[in-house]
Amino acid sequence: MYLSILVIYLDDIGSELNLWNYPIKLINIVPRLNPVDISVIPVMHMLIYQYFSKWKPFILANILISLFNSYIAEPIFVKINIYELTNWKYTYSVPIYILKAIVIKYFLEKVLLMSKRNR
Repeated sequence: MYLSILVIYLDDIGSELNLWNYPIKLINIVPRLNPVDISVIPVMHMLIYQYFSKWKPFILANILISLFNSYIAEPIFVKINIYELTNWKYTYSVPIYILKAIVIKYFLEKVLLMSKRNR
């Protein structure tokens, strides 16, 4: 849930700053790609978190998925006219994908640690 909120927030900021745009909108008042923000990205990160619980493999897996998202998925969305880069480059997305996963894992592990202490 927190990852979805973070992704939506970052997406809104990017759209508002005219870094990217969504030419085709599912709902005119919403300037983002909700299905990807709410389902695809969080599910990818959940699977990585589940299968790579140690920090080093987790970061390596996120680097790979960040490269995939930035250089394969995003260009596909551009090609099919769902996503449009205005003042953005695919390379800028890589560190953001990696950092958001690290931040969410860090906070999740802190919450889990606090939960264990309270038992």
